[in-house]
Amino acid sequence: MQHAQATMGGPMNGEVDTVDNFHQVWTINPVHLPEIDTKCDSHQGCVLKTISVSENFYDRLDEFDTGSCPIAALETKAKLMSRQSI
Repeated sequence: MQHAQATMGGPMNGEVDTVDNFHQVWTINPVHLPEIDTKCDSHQGCVLKTISVSENFYDRLDEFDTGSCPIAALETKAKLMSRQSI
């Protein structure tokens, strides 16, 4: 759980609880989209629950993992909700 004092959209009284799903971000069916599961309409503290989607991209040149290529992800693709939505 991440605690937030302010967001890019302005000050916030509460917490942000984000869950990240690892899926292929380009798939069409089934659809994997980020979402906001709660709303914080009052000025009192609340927990904003969100879901993001990530996919790691690895070097595909070494299929046998002989150690000649790095094994860490080269990039991470992500789908997030916009700050206007939050």
